[in-house]
Amino acid sequence: MKKDLPKLYKGSVNHRVNNDIYYSKEKTKEKKEGESISINKLFQEYSYIFNLDVIIKTLNGDYHTKIAGKMGNNIITLDNDVIPISDIVDIIILSK
Repeated sequence: MKKDLPKLYKGSVNHRVNNDIYYSKEKTKEKKEGESISINKLFQEYSYIFNLDVIIKTLNGDYHTKIAGKMGNNIITLDNDVIPISDIVDIIILSK
């Protein structure tokens, strides 16, 4: 029996994929923007927030990510970003 397995091709994605537009036969449309929600309501209504695709708007910019949790006065994302709650302007849920 062979002990060495063949190597697998591992392609890399070096750019950010933009899924905001879809094409149809008639015209190009933008996807509907999600609903805005407060931080307290987010943690009260959704017990498992890892699957929620969100946009966090802050004073310094926007983060398109998924929330890992809340630690003290910070929001931790799955992308290892630490966002101070005092800097958050709005949270928009894109998918449920």
